[in-house]
Amino acid sequence: MSSVPSSHLPRNGGSGHSATFSARHIARSSILAFDVHDLPCTSHGMSVHKGVIVCWDEDHDTRVLGFIDDLDPFDCEGEKLIAVHESKGCLYMLWERCVPIMYANGRCVSLVNDSDSWVINSSRALTPRTARTANAQGGAA
Repeated sequence: MSSVPSSHLPRNGGSGHSATFSARHIARSSILAFDVHDLPCTSHGMSVHKGVIVCWDEDHDTRVLGFIDDLDPFDCEGEKLIAVHESKGCLYMLWERCVPIMYANGRCVSLVNDSDSWVINSSRALTPRTARTANAQGGAA
């Protein structure tokens, strides 16, 4: 059973329509834990693809899976994408430490094998500056 404080476990009852991140999380050894409200959207389900949480919108545009497949490690600057959500041509992205320049707010990304492109509406990071360990929360490490 997890020893993550109950205040950091997912809560029910949220609207699921928020596209912003609170950047609250805790680091436990090599396990990154964060509040479900840090995710871009949860109202239409979630999947995990190649280690990235995909938060679906109402049309379940599977091209977001191809976007994850085609992420260039050079463009990602060694950063780990935690979660992504696409809705109406806009991307919402959550990164582990910092946002790579190529995926900053307002940038446009072209889809491989598709003539479409998406605008990055929100690209945020769970930064070490806001990280909290279990000890800081009164729990055991």
